[in-house]
Amino acid sequence: MKNNQAPKTTVDQIIAALTESAVKLFHDQYNEPYIAYDGNGSNVSKVHSNIAKLWLVHYCHTQLGKVPSTDAVNRVLDTLAARAHFDGKQHALEARSVYNKEGLWYDLGGSAVHVTPERWEVIEQPPIIFRRFSHQKPQVVPRRGGDLRALLKYVNITDEAEQLLFLVYVVAAFIPDYPHPLLILHGIQGAGKTTPMMIMKDLIDPSSLREGFSLPSKESEFAQIANHHYFLFFDNLSTMPEAFSDTLARAVTGGSFSKRGLYTDDDDVIYRFQRTIALNSINQVVYKSDLLDRSILIHLERISEDKRKPSQLFWAEFEHDLPDILGAIFDVSVKALALRPNVKLDKATRMADFLHWGYAIAEAAGYSGKAFEQAYYANIATQHDEAIEANPVAQAIMEFIKDQATWTGTPSELYALLTPIAFKLGVSNSRGWPKDAPRLGRVLEILTPNLAAKGIVLERSRAQQRLITITNTTVVTVVTDVTPVINASDDDGTTATTAQSEFKM
Repeated sequence: MKNNQAPKTTVDQIIAALTESAVKLFHDQYNEPYIAYDGNGSNVSKVHSNIAKLWLVHYCHTQLGKVPSTDAVNRVLDTLAARAHFDGKQHALEARSVYNKEGLWYDLGGSAVHVTPERWEVIEQPPIIFRRFSHQKPQVVPRRGGDLRALLKYVNITDEAEQLLFLVYVVAAFIPDYPHPLLILHGIQGAGKTTPMMIMKDLIDPSSLREGFSLPSKESEFAQIANHHYFLFFDNLSTMPEAFSDTLARAVTGGSFSKRGLYTDDDDVIYRFQRTIALNSINQVVYKSDLLDRSILIHLERISEDKRKPSQLFWAEFEHDLPDILGAIFDVSVKALALRPNVKLDKATRMADFLHWGYAIAEAAGYSGKAFEQAYYANIATQHDEAIEANPVAQAIMEFIKDQATWTGTPSELYALLTPIAFKLGVSNSRGWPKDAPRLGRVLEILTPNLAAKGIVLERSRAQQRLITITNTTVVTVVTDVTPVINASDDDGTTATTAQSEFKM
């Protein structure tokens, strides 16, 4: 019988061979087409990527004995992308770390660490759950029996409470899907601010881009950077623009960001993520309450000359200890996963999830959960002090109201009263001093939570005449009971009263 079926083209032959192979096609939560070359999560990439092109040419050469043309490669990839999008299953992908009903998964770059409340182990063929980018480096294989405290010899943090906060922060960074505070390191030149962040990058999310980022010029630029990194930090910032402060607050809490697609189409690229982010600066640059409430602030002193090490020796020692520190992090994580469901705290903060996880991590690491809780609340108080000290308006307000119980007036009246005080304090020419009364009002809105933490309450009337009331709750007036006072030298039966006022700052 004559076979009238047309011979298969090269494209048809390649697709038929791939269909019979272990290759799995799927799409992620954003409907991006992906290919899992081994049928699991050990080797995954986008269908339309340079890696996929190289892999396809290699596959055809080694498995089919032919080298396809560029046109054939593109047609095969287009067909695979269509199948992945319309016929493939959806697998939600995340960068570096995933926490699901099976426990915590951490990507080593092929294999993965699986952490449960009972144990941790390295899985050579993890499920399809990780999104990978070209800048990412494979992580070292963790070793058991390490000590988490060994990490402290590589960072310039001397205060015990801040050491605890730092260790908890690092372990907590491995657990995704809840808001992590922004970590802020600040101190004078030579305090070693960048080194701890490069260490965290090597521990949490190793990458060829380990030196940190400068301030991005656009939100879309930040969104793409943050989407490609599980942990990222911004190095040596001198200012914090208000818009970028708002962007960081959304990024650590969890939010959506968008950017335009390629110039050839009109599609938006939507990013949804929640990131662990850090920054360092010489001066404290964060003062907006929205972001400050989501931060941990650590001040570093200059490293003395006798404690400095040659860079090559320092990093060689850290690389030697890295597998042990990483193993210790997973040892602590096992215990923390078991403890977390039973953590009950009396108070709740904006970063309540971090506080609960931090309590469990501190206990799991051999510290006291209460000690962590106290250190965290003390750090919040320090944040308000730093915000006030860094803002000229806050300094002028504190000076203006220090001996008054209350004051009420218009924004223009307040501006006129604060200006000479600012001049006296030497802050009237600083960048943060407002140019007029309307700008003063906007700054006061930002400072309201910081001043309230120091007992200075700001209230704004929304009536036709907008008034500002400043109440100093640290000034207490005590009036004694009315007591008759008898004139001993001339008792004519008249009485008087005495009143005592006590001023307490």
